[in-house]
Amino acid sequence: MKCCENSLKKLRPGVCLIEGDYSVNSISWLISGIAFGWRMVPVVSTNQSIVASRKNISGATHKVSNNTDWVVESLYSSISSPTGLDADESGVILFSSGTTGEPKAMCKNIDLELADSGHHKTKSLSIGLLLLFDHIGGLNTLLSGLRKAAHLIAPLERSPRVLARLIETHAVRVLPCSPTFLNMMYLDGVFDEFDFKFLRLVTYGTERMPDELLKRLSALHPRIKFLQTFGTSETGIVQTKSLSSSSTFFTIDDPSVEWQVVDKELWLRSSSQISGYLNTKEKAIDDGWFKTGDLVDLRNDGYFKVVGRTTEVINVGGEKVLPGEIEDLLMSIDQVIDCTAFSVENGITGQAVGVRVVPSKGTDLKKLKRNIRQLSRTKMESFKVPAKIIFEVDLKYTERFKKER
Repeated sequence: MKCCENSLKKLRPGVCLIEGDYSVNSISWLISGIAFGWRMVPVVSTNQSIVASRKNISGATHKVSNNTDWVVESLYSSISSPTGLDADESGVILFSSGTTGEPKAMCKNIDLELADSGHHKTKSLSIGLLLLFDHIGGLNTLLSGLRKAAHLIAPLERSPRVLARLIETHAVRVLPCSPTFLNMMYLDGVFDEFDFKFLRLVTYGTERMPDELLKRLSALHPRIKFLQTFGTSETGIVQTKSLSSSSTFFTIDDPSVEWQVVDKELWLRSSSQISGYLNTKEKAIDDGWFKTGDLVDLRNDGYFKVVGRTTEVINVGGEKVLPGEIEDLLMSIDQVIDCTAFSVENGITGQAVGVRVVPSKGTDLKKLKRNIRQLSRTKMESFKVPAKIIFEVDLKYTERFKKER
């Protein structure tokens, strides 16, 4: 870390792009940069158009990367200070996943107090670093692991078999993960092939967890605790408590966070929320509250589960359909490994329901299609019945291991 400090001391604090994934160098630059008042912009993607976009939006003045042996490189930027960024504001600049249009950029303050006075190390703790280096969940895992003096395990390749072998070899006890990646592991059979006897906690978030998938996972590994996490780049990661390892119901148990449900949408208000975005005038916070876009079912006891996103609702002739309801029902069929519901055009109703289904190997597809239609007509209203069924061999997912819709 000394070389990072020496390099930064010679320069006036600005915005520095960190091009690369988890490594001793990238982590050292991140921590040193923030400590010296810089705005650090981690970028994991190797797509140069994405890298260029992050550079331009953030107004990056410098860059470090493995490609240049981590030597500071000066960059020309036509943006001296992005809209919404105070001149003396340090931290990390993150980008929303951006399902439509240009991703929104925001500057987050990062707590660099890495000494955890409440942690008494009695045994080695190994934590898997699967969530990306430029993701709020990944950074939260990284800093939490450093505070606990944990053994952090970062795969060079994010694939089910590579990760499973690391879990077995390094006795990983804690694994933050996305539901989609857990389903990839289930589909690849690694839960049966590799030894997960040391794994005690799997935290999942970043997208909705299908009820049926969680039931399959908890039944396969009853000794593992599955915990729903929740957070956004805008508000930070919040403390949660799951109803049980086999239930997708959870509640927010965080003294620094307020929450409410308005028209089924979850709203948050936290002490660490951002004031605004850097590259758009769109409001991040409305009257003190951040509207997450997550739709939830709320119980009387304060527990709720995420049932979908406001942007994913399918409008069938004025009737609102949540993809999650379709997906959970069809995944209750033994031969269905994964299901993704989406909207298709319809000349009468405007939209109709379509589904992409990943069947188990050797499944009779004609018979499965009949079962899907029969179950749908029996258990759901007619406007929710899939009008189009597509069978696929593999899961479709984004570069951040979320379900691709």
